Amino acid sequence: MRETAVRWGVWIATTLLLFTLVEAQPVGVGHGMGGTSGEVLQQLAGSVHQRLHCASCHGRGPAMARSAENSCQGCHQQAAAQFRQGAHNATIGRSTPEVPTCVSCHGTHRVRAVHDPAAPTSAGQIPTACGKCHQQALDEFAASVHGRTMATGKLTTMPSCVTCHGAHEATPVRRERVAETCGSCHVEAQVAFQRSIRQARWLFPM
Repeated sequence: MRETAVRWGVWIATTLLLFTLVEAQPVGVGHGMGGTSGEVLQQLAGSVHQRLHCASCHGRGPAMARSAENSCQGCHQQAAAQFRQGAHNATIGRSTPEVPTCVSCHGTHRVRAVHDPAAPTSAGQIPTACGKCHQQALDEFAASVHGRTMATGKLTTMPSCVTCHGAHEATPVRRERVAETCGSCHVEAQVAFQRSIRQARWLFPM
């Protein structure tokens, strides 16, 4: 009787251990998935997703997806909806190389909060993140009064790419919205522009 109880105890403990390993460490994880299993777990330890299991994004079993990019929208529905309306999403399915997705900006396993200065999506880092694809825009921004002031470390009031274009929607600023966009910070300048003849000439160029 006692021997049977011990066997059952060992079987239950082994089953629980195997289940924990499946949850914490996917089969086949390697450098193609962001590092070895140990490296991935270390990255997750400093991530906002540290309490999630691998299966939360990759699924379970032998058919575990190598890429979990399509899983982000399961939790981040608002961001996904904004992305679908944006210019980046419009390029998906075309022959455009290196179309940006969630991991292009946020990373894979070491996803940091946007208020973390080390996050690639933080106020001080976002121009560099966007500049990986938009090099000319980054160069122009760096030479502007906004970019030069940001370089001094005054990040609390300085606009970045997402201030004007949005974060997930990444929408180009149309000509008729330029004054309104700039006016969100430069209120007095916008009022003066609206009262001047320059506004009509800007909106309706000859």
